[in-house]
Amino acid sequence: VLFKPHACLADCWRRTTASGNMFVCCASSSAEATDAPCEAQPIAEKDPNAEEPAEVAAACPVIEAEAAEAAEAEPAPAVDDGTFVATLDKGSCASLGLDLELPDGKPWIIIKGLKADSLVNDWNAQNPGKEIRKGDCIIEVNGKSDSSNDMLQVAKDSSSVVMKLRRPKVQEFSVTKGGRSLGVSVNYDEKLVGLVVVKVSEGVVQEAFPGVKEGDIIIAVNGQEDTPANMLAVMSSIETMSLKFYSYE
Repeated sequence: VLFKPHACLADCWRRTTASGNMFVCCASSSAEATDAPCEAQPIAEKDPNAEEPAEVAAACPVIEAEAAEAAEAEPAPAVDDGTFVATLDKGSCASLGLDLELPDGKPWIIIKGLKADSLVNDWNAQNPGKEIRKGDCIIEVNGKSDSSNDMLQVAKDSSSVVMKLRRPKVQEFSVTKGGRSLGVSVNYDEKLVGLVVVKVSEGVVQEAFPGVKEGDIIIAVNGQEDTPANMLAVMSSIETMSLKFYSYE
């Protein structure tokens, strides 16, 4: 950064020596710049007839500019993608205490529910902010992540289970049919955590939520979580509804 010194004021040079030392050297405007470190000089006796120099600014503009540039160069905070790790030592327990769903063709496992008095409940009590919840998906178990069946088998066979989990993305919106189709076909198997979207076509849901896609799950209708069959019955019988979706992709 360049700046024009005031007449009769000291100039500032910033130099970097071969060893990487940084310093600011102040000398008269006629002095030659040097890479040698500045040394303390004896204070000359004040000439009573000499003109008083103007007051020098407290901070060198070069240093201030560098500090500003350094602040701008700081990396932005990482975006939280909802992933976290949970370690469960099974010991004599045969089960982790999770009710699980393995979606067809997907490399993750969805948690349908938690059983009482289980290892998972103990983990949740001891790890606020990293609680395992209904709707979370398991994306890795002890380093395995390519197959939901493989992950499930590793969890069964291991005495210590290290799981990487991810929160679902949640979308909630209201739609009114107005004599039109919702435009989503769903699987309402009672073994599923919710109504799994198997096809999206033109309709009011796609207009309200263009991001809806195959594999998303309707987890609640009008704020109520229920069995898939009961939620589908409500959707079929009313004109206006609020839908809450879980998305894992």
